[in-house]
Amino acid sequence: MASDNRINKPHDDINTPAHYHSGGIDVIGFAERQFSKEQLIGSHRINVLKYVTRFDKKGQPLKDLQKARAYLDKLIKIMGDESDEV
Repeated sequence: MASDNRINKPHDDINTPAHYHSGGIDVIGFAERQFSKEQLIGSHRINVLKYVTRFDKKGQPLKDLQKARAYLDKLIKIMGDESDEV
């Protein structure tokens, strides 16, 4: 089962940052398989808010806005998948 969570792709500061793959585990991918849809929605929503509200405070505003967009894309995908089920 651990092989499902192993990361084999190159790191990308926005979508697959190195610090999210400690020990070769894809933390976001693992969470997506372990958490309920409602938990993922809440997590992604908080991350969008976090990156949007502080984007101009850490010295890399574009990178933080790209991170917000990445989490927003994850949220849109979940909501799109949910509307497909109706």
